[in-house]
Amino acid sequence: MTMGLDMYLSKKTYVKGYTITINKNGETNPSLKTSNSMDLNIKQERITYIVEEVAYWRKFNALHKWFIDNCSENDCDSHIFVYKENLNEALITLKKVHNLILQSEKTKKIIFYAGDMVEIEGYSNEEEISDLLPTERGFFFGSTEIDEYYAEMVEETIGIFEDLLTEEDDAVFIYEASW
Repeated sequence: MTMGLDMYLSKKTYVKGYTITINKNGETNPSLKTSNSMDLNIKQERITYIVEEVAYWRKFNALHKWFIDNCSENDCDSHIFVYKENLNEALITLKKVHNLILQSEKTKKIIFYAGDMVEIEGYSNEEEISDLLPTERGFFFGSTEIDEYYAEMVEETIGIFEDLLTEEDDAVFIYEASW
């Protein structure tokens, strides 16, 4: 078992009343197929929602903080409902951060990590970046530095949110985190 901030975004689509074909061959869409040929005891009339895991992040505490600050009334919620409007708002913020990173000059700085002095790469406009998408300290939340990992997570998340926002449906999203 690894320790750290694990973050999940699921898409929950209401399907009650729709015809859903479930088979073992994966011939129809959506279909359910098990790897061990196990019969699934699922009754069509009881299916209300389909839930898909659409994103997973590890120790991207800045995005965790964004979800808590912008989509939740309580930072102890075990799951947070997120709507397309929220994803769009997050996408706008992430794109602003990404542009600032691209415009920034890379810098070197020394930090203390696990009792050692470590040199990391940072950005000349970290304060501006942090104003838009600040990191958050937490038990096993990972680094609070605005560094290459932060930049990679921003870029990856932009792609995820752009893809989700092009899907034509009224799904709701659920954000969950554990640490």
